[in-house]
Amino acid sequence: MMPAARLLFAALLASAPAPAYAHPHIWITCRLAFRFDASGLEGFTEVWRFDETTSEQILQMFDANGNGRIDRAELPALKAGYFDGLKDYSYFTSIRVDGLGLPTPTPTAFEADYRDSRMVYRFFVPLALPAGQRAREVTVTVWDPTYFTDIDFEPTAAIAIEKSSAIECRASIESDPLDRYRLPPDLYVSQPPPVMLKMAVVRFTTVTRSGLKRRTRRV
Repeated sequence: MMPAARLLFAALLASAPAPAYAHPHIWITCRLAFRFDASGLEGFTEVWRFDETTSEQILQMFDANGNGRIDRAELPALKAGYFDGLKDYSYFTSIRVDGLGLPTPTPTAFEADYRDSRMVYRFFVPLALPAGQRAREVTVTVWDPTYFTDIDFEPTAAIAIEKSSAIECRASIESDPLDRYRLPPDLYVSQPPPVMLKMAVVRFTTVTRSGLKRRTRRV
């Protein structure tokens, strides 16, 4: 395996020694776009933007024709090599619905692109959550429990909403206490993880008015 491949997601491939888990080697900033239809939440799109060093490593490994981008023909190899293995880590995505943890569904519509010296992943996480007169709450925390990868929300426009006029919702970024995840005490070797994470919080209900004019804010 190439040296860059050993670095990239080494924690997921079990090829890095235990001390490598003590501090991050990869940095990602993310955005979420929640998509509603008239009946409720369909799911959300995650957009990950990697740091420049990791981005260059991914490009070198999977840009087979050397044209400086990830073409459609190169995408399956990238997905198999450096995305599908995240299944064992819930794709770095923790979901709670009305306070209860939910297994992360298998993402769909995976895409990758290299632009402005950054590798960008985009994928959709399907959820089928009907709305009602009682408010529902969905929280999404994007994080790596091994702290091999540091993940944070983009400083601006971290959440977007696409919805019909039949849905009323509010979205915010809030604190997510790390201690509720019950991580094993020996997971970190020399540097502790952050004591507080950030989570996207979306609260939604149905509204009683006609018309389903769709309103979209692009990610």
